[in-house]
Amino acid sequence: MKWAILTALCVLCLLLAMDISLRIFAAPPDWKPIDAVTAMLGGLAVMLAIVTIFLGIAAILGYFHIRDIAVQAAKDVAKTAAEEVATRAIRELSDQEDGQGGGDEYARGAAGPNGDGPASSGS
Repeated sequence: MKWAILTALCVLCLLLAMDISLRIFAAPPDWKPIDAVTAMLGGLAVMLAIVTIFLGIAAILGYFHIRDIAVQAAKDVAKTAAEEVATRAIRELSDQEDGQGGGDEYARGAAGPNGDGPASSGS
């Protein structure tokens, strides 16, 4: 939004400068009104070309900025998804009952044979 305001302000300043210059420097006496209009339209074409080049450069820089933001967002999403998948896989591996060193086997061993307390209690 600020680029649009800045561009509009530059165009207005250039138009004002052209108006002032046309009022200060009077057209040569042998010019017809069509010559003054031609000169003004030529100046406007030059200003339009300058603004177009400026907007092209701004578009290229904006594209690279948006691309960098998108790459960073994709990295963040991929990292979050990978962490979730890894956590889920670790949880499934640790919850397997018949696996080596499964989490349930340790939990049952710590709870005792009846699941009511530590295995080392002398009841």
